[in-house]
Amino acid sequence: MKIPTNIPKLDEFFKGGIDDGSHVLIISDMLIDKAMFGINILASRLKEGDNGIYFINNKTPDFIKQNISNWASYSSKVSFIDGISYSLGQKSKEEFQINEKTINVVPYIEESSGIFKKALEKKKGYGTTAIFDSLDFWIGHWKDVEKFIKESKKWIKDTHTVSFYLLANIGFKPSNIQKFAECFDYVLWLKAFDRKGLVLKHIYVHKPRIKFAIPFEITESGISMYIPKILVTGPFHAGKSSTIKAMSQKPTSIDRLGTTVALDHGWVERKGFAVDLFGTPGQERFDWILKTLSKSILGIFLVVDSTKPETFDRAREMLAQISEQKIPVVILANKQDLKDAIAPKAIEKKLGYPAIGTVVTKNKGIDEALEKLFDEILKRQTWY
Repeated sequence: MKIPTNIPKLDEFFKGGIDDGSHVLIISDMLIDKAMFGINILASRLKEGDNGIYFINNKTPDFIKQNISNWASYSSKVSFIDGISYSLGQKSKEEFQINEKTINVVPYIEESSGIFKKALEKKKGYGTTAIFDSLDFWIGHWKDVEKFIKESKKWIKDTHTVSFYLLANIGFKPSNIQKFAECFDYVLWLKAFDRKGLVLKHIYVHKPRIKFAIPFEITESGISMYIPKILVTGPFHAGKSSTIKAMSQKPTSIDRLGTTVALDHGWVERKGFAVDLFGTPGQERFDWILKTLSKSILGIFLVVDSTKPETFDRAREMLAQISEQKIPVVILANKQDLKDAIAPKAIEKKLGYPAIGTVVTKNKGIDEALEKLFDEILKRQTWY
């Protein structure tokens, strides 16, 4: 049985999700908060009806509870294994706790194994997501970690549990990663890097090997596929501002006499996608904005009025100005509901880029267009 992570492209690559009964290692660069990633994986599964187990040895359980509640209601569905209070000399309020100090790593791991089994046994219903936060204290005792993983394999298979183990990247060598891969069923690496002044985060799938990296951000909705700069442009009165308004939860536009005279901006968060949109005016006197923005954007929606083929030459001019940047482009063949609208395939042939039919005033074609541009960006691999 497949257990969805609810991260769209990741589940697509895994043909529906992660196999139940699996151990998943999540390695995280230091710029990424791995706990927030784990919390959101758990929160998304709680919304699907799963039980949960959260093992915590570097923060208090109250901190984790507070953050889970930002994304999901957990109530009695989540059992917390308190692995930190004893080390701090504090009394634990949790049903499950580790009565061994974290500095005594080997006996700590041994006790953790038994407590984890007890917590699983209490989850009588099938379908549990377990988060181990984190393996950082255990990394120098890899044979004991391997023993822990092997012992728990039968328990998690019997209860259809997926276990996610969080580990900070402290500068691992390829040989270290290969060693991890031998022990876990899946290995995901959360990487952060600078591109044109932006810190971008992406999920790299080390096991099984997948060549695409998946951009992400943690938003109000959870873990979303995130592209920070998408440009919306096109000829005058094609429907650019309407496109941004249709896509966005928070659109901003500066208009004069019914036409845009400065940048539009919008924030899109829908169906697992998150995007910052920037829109330029269509008049030629604003082409300098198009040239400037094209040096830092990651994808383009070019909006055309499907009923006005006479504007296609202007669209070609705009495409020519950004072509040297080799940026993924998707044409929005807008106003497809009108009688004289030219079909998207015909517009695709005329302009040389993929075209999606839209009626932005009725919110039609928007999700398909977003998914298509994301696919083009991932295929090009120009953003990382």
